Amino acid sequence: APPPATLVVPPKVPLSPTPPEKPGDLLRELVTTAGIRQETINATELSQGFCNYVWFVAPTKDSPPVVAKVYSPLHEIRTEKKTWGAVDRVASEKRLGPKVVFETTKGVIYEFLPGRVLKDEDMTNPDILNPLALKLADLHSCRVPREFARPKEPLIWHFLYSMLGEIERLEETSAFDKDTLPTFFRSDVLRAEINECQSAIQKLNLPVVLGHGDCKPANAMINQPRHQQQQQEEERNVLLHP
Repeated sequence: APPPATLVVPPKVPLSPTPPEKPGDLLRELVTTAGIRQETINATELSQGFCNYVWFVAPTKDSPPVVAKVYSPLHEIRTEKKTWGAVDRVASEKRLGPKVVFETTKGVIYEFLPGRVLKDEDMTNPDILNPLALKLADLHSCRVPREFARPKEPLIWHFLYSMLGEIERLEETSAFDKDTLPTFFRSDVLRAEINECQSAIQKLNLPVVLGHGDCKPANAMINQPRHQQQQQEEERNVLLHP
């Protein structure tokens, strides 16, 4: 696999009068607003499996390393702004994931924990899966934050219908070429699939709990403190990752 891209953001570049849209500009705005970096920001992209833009921000002589998450356009399409960061705060307070050290409507900054994200092959290792299952169970048992106005309605449907609405909007533009996509990507086909799934799940009458929207291996990590590097991985702490 190619090495992750490294982004060096120049210092003292004036912000445009309109909100910046480039991920690098958003990253610089986030970390300078937090007061953790005021000069050149050396950041390495951590893009594997994430909906948002995530970077490792290298340490300086005056401040430790952190992980910065900048919200992406996809995140903005499928979620309401008042809910941004709510689950990150719960996971931080309950120590189910990295500690949140700063947040704005642009993104979240977390403490950096040495280790690695999980891989597909980890999903067959019970020594990793068992502690991960316990972390997810703890998350499911947390109270749904008040920022979610419809705590009894699974957010997955809001996510899907929001993204479907964006697809339908694009289909109405002159730039959209329906012949370039397979038939099963048409909005009417997707809407029928979503309706069928929603109907089937509603019949099960399952409880609605706090959870991770799309938990993949890359959304969990093995925390490997430097003094424990010689230990076996199953002895290390498994955490949920932003």
